[in-house]
Amino acid sequence: MTPAGADFVPARPTLRTLRRDRTRDEIARAALELITRKGYGDTLVEEIAARALISPRTFYRYFPAKEDAFFHGLPAFESALLDFPADDPKSLREALAGAGAAFCAAVAEQEDAILPRLPHALAEPALLGQLTHRLYAAEVRLARRLEARLAAGAGSAWNAEVLAAALTASLIAALRRWQRSPRRTDLAALVEQALTTLAPAIAKLESSSN
Repeated sequence: MTPAGADFVPARPTLRTLRRDRTRDEIARAALELITRKGYGDTLVEEIAARALISPRTFYRYFPAKEDAFFHGLPAFESALLDFPADDPKSLREALAGAGAAFCAAVAEQEDAILPRLPHALAEPALLGQLTHRLYAAEVRLARRLEARLAAGAGSAWNAEVLAAALTASLIAALRRWQRSPRRTDLAALVEQALTTLAPAIAKLESSSN
């Protein structure tokens, strides 16, 4: 029992835990190196395992599939979408713009981790599915916050879901255009253009909720 007033000292990870974490990181590093060099379809789990100096059987003890290894260690930049405030924004359009800006800031902060993965994540169906799944988890929570802003009624939940889905789809389109641009077009400007396209629908929903 810790004496009252004593500082709490968290338990140190065991040597076994440290070894497991190191092995997981080595597998993920091997997956990233091979997939970015050879492509997702031409990279086998057996090759990733060999690069990480483990057996394929050991690979599957750490990751269910190579796409999981590919994304391991990538920070949850998509959670920045939840910076959308549920109450007291100036307008729905501005609130969504704030969420988009927070998303772009998170991507910029983690650009070194995101950029090597992005061309493959957007081109390979299995990797795109993983990226979409990550965005979808944030999208569902964003829809709940949007619903709280819209007028209560039979269609409010549906409208919130559609608007959240439109925003996340716009973010994927902006990421695709951003990574294709030879001069690395400003991602925030692309997201703002997408929101401008969505502006009529946003305004209609806002007016109906007032």
